Amino acid sequence: MCTISEEMAAVQSMGNRAGAKTFGEWCDLFLKYVVSHVSRGCSRVGVFFDQYQQNSNKGGSSAQRTSEKDKGIKRSVDGREQEIGNWNRSIILDENKQSLANFLYTEMSQTYRGHPRKELVLYGGFSDPVKVWCALGD
Repeated sequence: MCTISEEMAAVQSMGNRAGAKTFGEWCDLFLKYVVSHVSRGCSRVGVFFDQYQQNSNKGGSSAQRTSEKDKGIKRSVDGREQEIGNWNRSIILDENKQSLANFLYTEMSQTYRGHPRKELVLYGGFSDPVKVWCALGD
């Protein structure tokens, strides 16, 4: 059994309700959420973020939401110790979402310590849009 999860929806619904101060703390909470799917009897969790490529339909519809984006704060995620700041105003910008996805994927690929014979597959969130990462748990 496999669970496939579109993680930007999870990021949006999770928000920062736990009150994490840094992106590292938030990432740890996010990884716990992702791994919680593994314990539900499935052997693989596929995690993906959509990407807003400029020459795609999704990218075109994203570009139309400019009124919201005018209120956004441009902020890339540079490391675990970086403070989150105003979550709601930064998460609405596509470039911030991509930066967060890249950070999460890098962190998860370096720190995943799953369950025996449980697989985690990450795709779509790296800065290289065709990169895929896969690991079996310990």
